[in-house]
Amino acid sequence: MRCIAAFLITTVLAVSAFSQTCERTLTLGVAPPFGLPLSHDAQDYEATLGHERISVVKVQPFKKARIMILLPADYDHITKDKGDFDRLVGWLSGITALPGNASVAYGLYAQKMIFSDHFTSDPQELRSSLEELVKNAKTGSLGASYVTYDRLVEAVGYFGQPQPGDSVILLSNYAGEYTGDYSRPVTRYSDVVARFLQAGIRLFVIIPPFGSISSIYSDTTLNMAQGTGGYVSTVADWHRADKKREAKTFYSEMGLMLNFNGLGYLVTVAVPQDARGGGYWNLTLNAAARSRIGFSSKKKMLFAYPNLLLCGASKNGDPMIAGVDRQHP
Repeated sequence: MRCIAAFLITTVLAVSAFSQTCERTLTLGVAPPFGLPLSHDAQDYEATLGHERISVVKVQPFKKARIMILLPADYDHITKDKGDFDRLVGWLSGITALPGNASVAYGLYAQKMIFSDHFTSDPQELRSSLEELVKNAKTGSLGASYVTYDRLVEAVGYFGQPQPGDSVILLSNYAGEYTGDYSRPVTRYSDVVARFLQAGIRLFVIIPPFGSISSIYSDTTLNMAQGTGGYVSTVADWHRADKKREAKTFYSEMGLMLNFNGLGYLVTVAVPQDARGGGYWNLTLNAAARSRIGFSSKKKMLFAYPNLLLCGASKNGDPMIAGVDRQHP
């Protein structure tokens, strides 16, 4: 944790030089079967950092969601993998509806990266955008190698001025530090988490059901997604012999993820600068609120939110994970 903290950049939205607390606003996702609304009342929520209670200041639904769908455009020129890429593009072209408050753009990457011109909520416009990107990619102009960490950081920059509700959906099982271009520095896992936390953008991963990209995702991929408030879903090898069921499963998973990204709350918490407790924090509904919606107090709420809170800075200027003593370099 100390290693990761050295690279994390604070996303504190309001910090007073004379205050003993940091106010952090972040996105809270609500997993099925619970949709919105759960509660807009901050008093219905409980937050703890270690064993210490922290205050939930404000809760409100976010109104808009911008989603970047990111996929590898080349797998080292392996013919079979090119066919998998074409099949994935075909499935994406079949998306006919988006959540009402969501707009989507595409990013294709190999050694280089290209993006849609803009976010759109029109499925036909989105499909046309993807077709143009694929034409470009098939010229070979993107190169054969890919560096997923670098591409993730580059995708964050596409959003310009990030806003609550922004997210990236990566369609790949690989989010490692490999690079085919050894002349350039490798972006580290902690750098990716830092950039996503700084921008307030969530990372989600869907593992498609294809040959060389159907292996089980790494712990690093899972931790990176959960660290930003996202999650990982896989459709790998579910219906390998049945293409129709395979496509149906993909659309089901993509639909769930798009809808999940279109729902959520902005939760503001007040973090004491002198808090202790280990860094990871917990957010849930209190007993009264749970009872009101008919949810057992013994069951864990399936919330998705960044699992680290940042507050203050150490003497050498590094942002601090709340609850971890890093006053000395």
